[in-house]
Amino acid sequence: SIVPIEGTVGYLAPEYFSHGIVDEKTDVYAFGVFLLELISGKKPVDSSHQSLRSWAKPILKRGEIEKLIDPRLEGVYDAMEVGKLALAASLCVRASATWRPTMSEVLEIMMGEEVEKERWEMPTKEERDEEELWDFEDLESEYECDETSFSAS
Repeated sequence: SIVPIEGTVGYLAPEYFSHGIVDEKTDVYAFGVFLLELISGKKPVDSSHQSLRSWAKPILKRGEIEKLIDPRLEGVYDAMEVGKLALAASLCVRASATWRPTMSEVLEIMMGEEVEKERWEMPTKEERDEEELWDFEDLESEYECDETSFSAS
């Protein structure tokens, strides 16, 4: 028998659609979409049926976090805090569940704890899913990164 898809459109992880897989990483993906929603003030799917993730992906890839921020904030926000949320969101909504953090790791990122750079580096271009968001190289210009850790605190 066919099992209907349940959940809120825009929050559902790719593996749920393709394989019906539901696990902790499915929830991590949904949390990443929630973080993008919180940062941008946009809904998970807009009236033109574009997902928030697909809208945010090129902006995050270019490291232009300020373009994500809800204009209703009128520039009044803590850039470092938004940077931590954006990093957490970008890792959470990676297309491959394998490359998403656990919720404990998401919390560490959001709390500003140092994050091991190597842990989140993406595989080589040949191995990587073209739908992935940014990598640490995209963050180095705006945040303190060294060879072994990342800190947005």
